[in-house]
Amino acid sequence: ELDTTRSIELSQGRAFFDVVSMTNKPFIVNSGVNTIEVTGTEFEVDVNNFKKTTRVSVVEGSVKVSGKGEAPVFLSQGERVSAPLTGGPMTSITTFSDKETLAWMDNKLIFNNTPITEFLYRIQPYVEQTLSDAFTINTIVTPSNVHTLLDSLPAAYPLEMVRTSSTITFTYSEN
Repeated sequence: ELDTTRSIELSQGRAFFDVVSMTNKPFIVNSGVNTIEVTGTEFEVDVNNFKKTTRVSVVEGSVKVSGKGEAPVFLSQGERVSAPLTGGPMTSITTFSDKETLAWMDNKLIFNNTPITEFLYRIQPYVEQTLSDAFTINTIVTPSNVHTLLDSLPAAYPLEMVRTSSTITFTYSEN
């Protein structure tokens, strides 16, 4: 019996593929209900169990991404899409920076506007102890002093605070 495909299952983590074209033997990556099919290309598949998505980023060539009950999406160099692991609509196609996307291959993890819970989830594999997002503050505050407390947090911690009419957002920054 002759094999007609080359395939793997990626259930978690990231993998970079540099696939040699074999028109009679396509290369397939299965992730959840999603299928990524290529004939010859370089691409990254990032299975994010925190977001419950499969993200596909094409560095060179092109790929076809198929999800359960969804029309396939065709990606070419510099394009990316995310698909839910359990099925449903994919995100719209976006572009990406090779340097940022593939930084993990150089032992660098880059985070931009990442919620703290996702940040901790992504760095957990590199830490022996279990990480918890149960950040706590110990203080006594009266309702009339809440805004004073909020205003003082950026002075006490490396935080930026941005106020709009409806939200106050704190962002941690090492800079």
